Amino acid sequence: MVRAMEEKITQSENRPEDLWPPVWVEQLFRRFLDATEERDRLLHISMRGISAVTGMPQALKVLADIDQKTTDEETRRRLDQAKQEAELAQQEIDRDFPLLHAQAAVSLWSALEGLVKTFLAKWLQNREGALQVEAVRNSVREWVSTWIEASKSNTSIS
Repeated sequence: MVRAMEEKITQSENRPEDLWPPVWVEQLFRRFLDATEERDRLLHISMRGISAVTGMPQALKVLADIDQKTTDEETRRRLDQAKQEAELAQQEIDRDFPLLHAQAAVSLWSALEGLVKTFLAKWLQNREGALQVEAVRNSVREWVSTWIEASKSNTSIS
């Protein structure tokens, strides 16, 4: 999907300025979609990595057997740690990785907020006369004053 959009953007860079959507809009959304796909790939790589942890105790045991160190204190400590990590990994697998999915959702929500705010700022920048409309000026003034007050009290804004 992103590749098709990328081709369209490449083709549209030489188009007349009055066509919709403008190139800056397409580029903004393309960056958002690319970042979203990267987040998704990272989520799935993390899930595969956690899944691989479940096999570590067996791998360490085989290596300890080969090296004839199954009674070694350090080897037993590592095996115990690997077993604990494997149990935690299995719990995450059994519950379908709730922490990873929660982090991915927070990341996506944050990116979406950034997209909306950046889109609005770019729209104001690129839309001639947008700041001349009183309702827009009032909304921008209200948002800026809210932001200033929040930054003074060190609270978050949305």
